[in-house]
Amino acid sequence: MRRLVLQTYHSRLAIEAKKLMQQSVTDLSNTIAAGALSSFDEYKYHTGRIAGLRDAIDFIDEAIAVLDGKERS
Repeated sequence: MRRLVLQTYHSRLAIEAKKLMQQSVTDLSNTIAAGALSSFDEYKYHTGRIAGLRDAIDFIDEAIAVLDGKERS
């Protein structure tokens, strides 16, 4: 029973983390699209954060697939 509770907690944690990361990607993308950046360095910083967040989301998806016994992509 304890393992099931931990799996449920970890699944919920992964889902919530993905939501937060996806919202950050949206916010950063909106900032770029609005032209709110004053330099190319800021643009590189924001696009780098977006890339990192997208990588993290992919890692979470891959970890969930591995735990579910699915093939890695």
